[in-house]
Amino acid sequence: MFRPKHTIEAVAKELIDGLDEGTVLLSYDGDEQIDVAALQKDLWVTINARARRSQRLIAISVTVGLVAFLGGVVALLLTEQQTLQAYHVGVGGLVFLLAGFLFGFAFSTYRLMRTREGIADLRAMGQLLKDMDPESAIRVAPGVARRLRKEKEFSH
Repeated sequence: MFRPKHTIEAVAKELIDGLDEGTVLLSYDGDEQIDVAALQKDLWVTINARARRSQRLIAISVTVGLVAFLGGVVALLLTEQQTLQAYHVGVGGLVFLLAGFLFGFAFSTYRLMRTREGIADLRAMGQLLKDMDPESAIRVAPGVARRLRKEKEFSH
C-alpha cells in the first residue's frame, strides 16, 4: 500500500538496461581536457550575473528597510496622536505588516551576503587561473569547473 515508487531493484534494472541499450550515459571526469580560456570566460560571465543580482538585492533591501522604518514612524506618530488606538485591530495589522517587512529585509540582506560571498569565491578562482602558468591551469581547471558547475546548480 505505502511502497516507494522507485525501488532499488527497479532503478538498478533501468540503469543496467539503459547502459546496454545506450540510452543512459555516465559522465567521466577523469582525464578530460578543459579549455581554460572558455572556463575563465564562463567564470566572469557568472561573476557579472551575480553582480547584477547583488545590485538588485541591494535595491530590494534598501527599499524594504525604508518601508519598514517609515511604517514604524507612522505607527508611532498615529499612536502618539491617539488616532490609532492601542489594542485596536489596526495596530495588529500594522505590526504584522512591519514584521513582514523586517523579515523581508533580513532575508534579502542574508541573500545579498551569500551572493557577495559567492562572487568573492568565483573571483578568487578566476584570478587563480589567470595568474597560473598554462600547464598548472590545465591541471587545476577540472576542479574549478566542478566547483563552478556546483555553484551554478545551487544558486538558482
